[in-house]
Amino acid sequence: MHSNIMTLALCVLAVPVPVTARPHVHALSQRSIEPVARVAHPISLRRRNQRAQLQQISCETAPAAEAGKEAVVVEKGAAAAEKNKEAAAGEIEAAAGDKEAVAGGEEAAAGGEEAAAGGEEAAAGEEEANANEIEIESAFDAGVPVEGGDLKQDLVFTPSTVGKFEFEFQSAAADDITVTENVGAAAAAPPTGFEAVEPNSYTVALAVSKGAGLTLSKIDYIFDAAAAGLAGKDVTQAQVGKLCAETGSFVISETLGELEFEVEENEVTLNLNKNITAEGQWGIFLPIALAGAAEGAAGAAEKEKAALAEKEKAAAGAVHEVAQQEQAALEASEKEKVAMEAAEKEKVALEAAQKEKAVLEAEAAQKEEAVLEAAQKEEAAAPAAHEVAQQEKAAAEKVQKEKAAAENVQQEKAAPAMPHEVAQAAPAVEAAQVMGQH
Repeated sequence: MHSNIMTLALCVLAVPVPVTARPHVHALSQRSIEPVARVAHPISLRRRNQRAQLQQISCETAPAAEAGKEAVVVEKGAAAAEKNKEAAAGEIEAAAGDKEAVAGGEEAAAGGEEAAAGGEEAAAGEEEANANEIEIESAFDAGVPVEGGDLKQDLVFTPSTVGKFEFEFQSAAADDITVTENVGAAAAAPPTGFEAVEPNSYTVALAVSKGAGLTLSKIDYIFDAAAAGLAGKDVTQAQVGKLCAETGSFVISETLGELEFEVEENEVTLNLNKNITAEGQWGIFLPIALAGAAEGAAGAAEKEKAALAEKEKAAAGAVHEVAQQEQAALEASEKEKVAMEAAEKEKVALEAAQKEKAVLEAEAAQKEEAVLEAAQKEEAAAPAAHEVAQQEKAAAEKVQKEKAAAENVQQEKAAPAMPHEVAQAAPAVEAAQVMGQH
């Protein structure tokens, strides 16, 4: 809640018209959803350190005059949609105006000795203001004494369901403040078209002033970004409502005060108008259309996420199946390769066997041919051999005869033979001698 007063001084000098900071991107994206239930109480978003002067919304109707009237609730239907379009157009124009304002601010800074002097004075004033501000940790159902003297005191209470309730007090006179947390059935029902983003409500009681005549009184709620109850909800669109005792319904209206959302604090704050007292029951609400749109968007995102998960699962399954098919194809390829190699080896072995067989057959044929030739030669040589044998036999017989004849001759020499017998044997001896010479 501290401020940068130098930034304030330059902004005030450079921008002559009131400025309202723009919502962040998430808020703008939510506004693009049609139809949107545009609340009759617009929100201005700004950071706490940007203390730009904002237009005060005038409220001519005092609470007493509103006592007999119906509670003011959200405008619905075509009028709300039209107002939403006008607001969007206004934001665009304001954004263009901001650019011009920035350019003007740069020119003002360039010519700025006077502005710098004013900024220093403003900084000094802001430092004095910060020194005049304290934060008090407070508990429900217990009186918290607060000082006067226009000391700004921020009472921050113990956590509730989705955040913390805060009451800002500043007054010339001291007071005693008690805040009661209404839980469950004790909390009044939300107004038509809204949901209680914080299920509990808060009853503020000021023992001395009853909330009247204060220098400053603000109803704040600091959201806990980690709270489960805020999932899918755009808290920048939160509204602060006050229970109307006469109707028993919560009122959400510009007549209550100026509503802002402080981005850095994640806090919605309602700066009460001077004719509105803080005494009473307060609730924190969110337009149902925006909540539904945010939840619908969250649901769609979850569905898209689930669909994406299914697609990823299917893709993973497909990848696994493809991997299996590739593995099977690889194994089949390996088997085919092995089979081809075996067939090639078998072919080579068969060719080798065929070659070896051909060689053996050729060798066998050659041997057979040689044997046949030998047989033929032997067969051809057989008659000559027989003739030679006959001749040899005849020669042998002749030799025997010659031998015998020789022996006979010797015998005859040894014993005188008859002349007639010797004459007959002479031719035979001569023949044997002739054969022996051959």
